[in-house]
Amino acid sequence: MLCKSYILVPIVWAIINPAQAPGGEMRPATEREIAFYTSVMTAVEKALPQGPMHWQIEEMTPTAPPKQVAAQAAWHPFPVHYSVTWVDRQRKKLAILDDKHALHNLEKAEEARARAEAQQKLDKVLNEREEAYQGRDLAAAQVLEREIENLTAEIERMKSQLEEEAEKADEESLRGMALQVALDINLFSLPVIKAVSEEGLVPVPATACRQEAGFDSDGRWQEGSTMVFLGRGWKWTEGARARMQAEEPVGLPSTRVYTLIVRVQGEHSRVREYLRGIDWLSLEGLLFK
Repeated sequence: MLCKSYILVPIVWAIINPAQAPGGEMRPATEREIAFYTSVMTAVEKALPQGPMHWQIEEMTPTAPPKQVAAQAAWHPFPVHYSVTWVDRQRKKLAILDDKHALHNLEKAEEARARAEAQQKLDKVLNEREEAYQGRDLAAAQVLEREIENLTAEIERMKSQLEEEAEKADEESLRGMALQVALDINLFSLPVIKAVSEEGLVPVPATACRQEAGFDSDGRWQEGSTMVFLGRGWKWTEGARARMQAEEPVGLPSTRVYTLIVRVQGEHSRVREYLRGIDWLSLEGLLFK
């Protein structure tokens, strides 16, 4: 199965497990659900490799089984979510310190240049306005007043632009310092906006797509992410709400694995190296056939 060219929505790491979703009626998890969750979590932890050498875990999903689940959990395939984030803390710390120093110097230099240019323009216009008032040329003086207002507005715009560029530079300096991994069991729909296919990425039947790194609509840097879809029936659903989707089984046991999605976000070569270290045969073996 091939990925078409879409945008995959950036990974949302704090996914709420539908079996544990707040709100609505809850009930105690059954022994079968607890056993299923525990066995899946154990298999996932064994199949996933460790993060980059000398990196530290910043966040990780607790592996303890849920005590409470949604009252209707038995009527749907039981979902399991696992995620872990590794960071290069030493490099991140140094980058933040260096970046703050560089940004401080940049801001001072840019502000000094902007003030100098603005002052030169204002001095010229102020002199011209003074001459206009002395010559009782009120019409010319009013025109110059408007020019002074425009110059002031331009200075404010330059300051705002500088602040935005400094914030973007701060985010760019932190690239490649984190590796985020998420794995979802029995998730049957995932929003999609743009992605490119990555053929031959894993040694088992699967669909793999890559979202390239870039700035999002809010101007925040997003590392690229690769997504691998295992299980039957994955297909693209096009339109305003484009998504990768598989049919949710009906009438089958809830405590079985029907779909499995692996998502890894980070620098591309590091992501590919991590994906090569995953025990894909073990993950495929979890699927109900």
